[in-house]
Amino acid sequence: MAMKMYGRWKGVPKPKTEEQLAAIHERFKIGLPRLTKLEMHWGWKGPGHTGIRRFRAFKIPNIRHWHPDVEITEERIKTGTPLLKYTLDDGSTHTLDCNGLHCNVILDKLQRACSTKTIKGISNPPKMRPKNTNPPIMEQEQSL
Repeated sequence: MAMKMYGRWKGVPKPKTEEQLAAIHERFKIGLPRLTKLEMHWGWKGPGHTGIRRFRAFKIPNIRHWHPDVEITEERIKTGTPLLKYTLDDGSTHTLDCNGLHCNVILDKLQRACSTKTIKGISNPPKMRPKNTNPPIMEQEQSL
């Protein structure tokens, strides 16, 4: 079975214009504000390499679109564990062992590391519900 390409869904035609491709990029926007360099070490086959292969196929095109200044290099390995090495804007280099991780988990860990928001020492705080901007129901009834 062939791997599904980026931006294609079953029953939906392949994007043919720049506007259609831009709509796909907008739908899957990825924010990595502090990332400057990304190195991937992965293999075509082998146990534990599926997540990083899918990360390369589905997430890297969008990262390249939204962050053109990030230097992305890939190295295929025959044996060993798949790794993701990334450098942040402060010059610190980190390594993420991607053996057996799903592509969304890899992206989540990368986004947490590149996050600039901190709340009480926790990077990438949980998502908060937006405040209700509608007035209470009783006030609406009184104004009628």
